[in-house]
Amino acid sequence: MSDKYFKAREEFEWKRNPQWPGIPQDDGNENKIYLVYAVIEDNPNEIGLRTTGNNVDEYIDWGDGTVDGPIGPSFQIVYHTYDYTTVTGPILQLEDGRNYKPVLIECKLALGPYYLFYIWFNNTSSHSGSNNILEFVSYLGDGVTTSGPNETRIVNSSYTRSVLMEHFKVKTPNNNYLDEMFWYCKSLKKIELPNNYFHSGISTLQNFGRAASFYGHDFGDIEVVEVLQMEYSDSFKIGNLTIDASETNVNSMCIHSNNYSIGNFTATGATTTVYTFGGTVNNGCGSIGLIDTPALENASYMFRRSQMPEVVFTDCSNITTTTSMFYQCYAIQKLIMPGLIIGVDVNDSNLTADAIDDFFTSVGTASGAQTLDVSDNPGSSTCDTTIATAKGWTVIT
Repeated sequence: MSDKYFKAREEFEWKRNPQWPGIPQDDGNENKIYLVYAVIEDNPNEIGLRTTGNNVDEYIDWGDGTVDGPIGPSFQIVYHTYDYTTVTGPILQLEDGRNYKPVLIECKLALGPYYLFYIWFNNTSSHSGSNNILEFVSYLGDGVTTSGPNETRIVNSSYTRSVLMEHFKVKTPNNNYLDEMFWYCKSLKKIELPNNYFHSGISTLQNFGRAASFYGHDFGDIEVVEVLQMEYSDSFKIGNLTIDASETNVNSMCIHSNNYSIGNFTATGATTTVYTFGGTVNNGCGSIGLIDTPALENASYMFRRSQMPEVVFTDCSNITTTTSMFYQCYAIQKLIMPGLIIGVDVNDSNLTADAIDDFFTSVGTASGAQTLDVSDNPGSSTCDTTIATAKGWTVIT
């Protein structure tokens, strides 16, 4: 009888549609952006671009024979509407079956003192709020991350939702602003960011990846001043995530997000973590490393409906509220909460007797009448409750 085996699933790799117009190579002049845009049959096909402008050499070539330029004055929004019937190119199909023709947009921006580029929409029209960008490649800037020559800011946000964009590539990190970046980018299959994209100067991160799907993209280690909010996001990885000690509120950081992992989480100034890794419409965090939040007080709903196998804190001695902290967390196999003095429920999970004993060993002395609920775990009936009762706890098994 021959040996049988199952081949491991290959890691997802994005393949660019060979019928899309090609993206030119970087010419080294640090002032070009290219967009592949889908002109969709029976669709409004309107896009707006907002740039620094105010330079005679600046232009936008829309890829259908129309060129606008010079663009100025500064912060000018330039709109363009495509006519599907007159655009030349192959007729392709989106995943939902709609026909489209791809065009290449070339945007040349003025040199310094900084670049500003928004993908916009016409808020006077009835079809504002979304666009048909398939690919975004920026060669702007020289890598400066603080105020200086050729400082860069690219925004793809709530102003317009790039729900079809499959590939995003930038050469230079934004100066200090990632607010609402990737808002509703539901189709991101390949992301190429510079190594210092999340640099120390980034201070605006509200709704960074709100409602985006990242196809398992690994953002690597991130160290930021304020909360990196990834609400309603899907399928991403973060290495070690460090939030500055000045930030006390990390509520709802990944609320309602799915299928993601985070390495060690450090937020030494955080006093409240309500819904940080939890939600009501999610399966939440798949894994998380060491949690270093020694100032934490309010941990309500912190992991609600998340499915990570291990939850290990460095210090829980200041926690005063644990309401639904582990509500419907069915996968926990290891729970360590050093110094905990307030009761917590971790029922209906996946803790063995040894794991429950380790949990009991980690907690501190109960502050008055406090309860540890470990019922409906595999080890509930065989754990050593005396480890906890000797510290003044009431144990529910």
